[in-house]
Amino acid sequence: MIVVPAFSLLVLLQNYDRNNPKYQSLHKVMDGISVVVGFALLWFTVDVAIDVISTEGIADVLISFCIPVVFSIAYLPVILLQSKRCTMIYLF
Repeated sequence: MIVVPAFSLLVLLQNYDRNNPKYQSLHKVMDGISVVVGFALLWFTVDVAIDVISTEGIADVLISFCIPVVFSIAYLPVILLQSKRCTMIYLF
């Protein structure tokens, strides 16, 4: 939960006054830091995924990964019907 605000702050600092040549060295440092943080986050995620797959089994991991995708696809008709209903309300 701390990673997203910290990374957002890093990106905000990285893009602060991007076109000013005075801060060119700062932008290089911030780019390097964001690359290192990105690769560290990717490495940590892969490490945890391998650990979970080895302890829980591939079938459980695939099921827990696919459930949000299936629910999102199943919710699309509800969104379509709600948008049609709202359009009909505005027409009449």
